[in-house]
Amino acid sequence: MLVRPRFARARKNQFRCSIRVARRLQSNISTLSTTNKSRVIFSGIQPTGVPHLGNYLGALQQWVKLQNEASKDTHLIYSIVDLHAITVPQDAVNLRRCKREMLATLLAIGLDPKRSTIFMQSSVPEHAELMWILSCQASMGYLSRMTQWKSKLDLPENANPLAKNTTTKLKLGLFSYPVLQAADILVHRASHVPVGHDQSQHLEFAREIAVGFNHLHGDVLVPPETLLCGLKFHVTMIIQLTFRTQLLLRESWLLISRRRRCPSRTRVQSQESC
Repeated sequence: MLVRPRFARARKNQFRCSIRVARRLQSNISTLSTTNKSRVIFSGIQPTGVPHLGNYLGALQQWVKLQNEASKDTHLIYSIVDLHAITVPQDAVNLRRCKREMLATLLAIGLDPKRSTIFMQSSVPEHAELMWILSCQASMGYLSRMTQWKSKLDLPENANPLAKNTTTKLKLGLFSYPVLQAADILVHRASHVPVGHDQSQHLEFAREIAVGFNHLHGDVLVPPETLLCGLKFHVTMIIQLTFRTQLLLRESWLLISRRRRCPSRTRVQSQESC
């Protein structure tokens, strides 16, 4: 089979990258097996272009904090989950550019490749392989109760995946999104996963599918624990600022309405105050 040299070099470089990542992850797993107290923290982010403030406050800032504060025996694994990005239509050229921009962003915010493992999800084929194994045990009824595919398609919470108006929109990759997310976590034997409140449902699914797999095949997978790192503090500050702004606007409106009703009285009061 003839392959163009340009694509041959690309495949060769991707194969080398996969080998390097696999060796490093294998060393992490072997080190984990020798120490019971060490933790493996895994998290991923989609390459959706330049991250906004919500991405930084919700995930990226927490990643840097974990890197700076975690003990030396804690293994930190951060992934750019490009396979998750293609659950919705993507332009190939734009997606490659977004992947490079996301990698540059992770390095710019302070993630150190010597301390943390940073890799592209598609560079490790074991993610997709474990997803297929887990999907053979995943319940369609459980996946139908997930909120991810409903929010992506702007469907109500009680939407049925087998309904006629849903089957034309819903793709299998989007519907099985939680299975791939569970495989991302379980393939690295992650003990802790920092997630926001919107992703806690998917982490619960990963725990349940790991427990069910271990019940049938022995203690193979590690059920992960949750590290909540949502925007609770920042949302509280925004709510407080919004409430104060509303009070100031209300007081200003009351003052303007009083001046309109009795302008002479307000003039007298201002003169007396002077």
